[in-house]
Amino acid sequence: MLYLLDADTLIRADSTYYPLSRFPIFWVWLGHHGQLHNIKIPVEQYEEIVAGNGELVDWLQDADTASAMILN
Repeated sequence: MLYLLDADTLIRADSTYYPLSRFPIFWVWLGHHGQLHNIKIPVEQYEEIVAGNGELVDWLQDADTASAMILN
């Protein structure tokens, strides 16, 4: 089963519950499941997030992360 995440899911996770600097394993887990095609982000949601700045944007713009997470 494929789960699609919207921008708010990732933004809220980073800003409230699982900041990248405090819970890196959560973001590793997301990337892993992105590679397995279990979790994806529609390109429109990706573009909404990367229009901002911060650790989440840096994480998503990493080439490996982007290829794992963006729904093609």
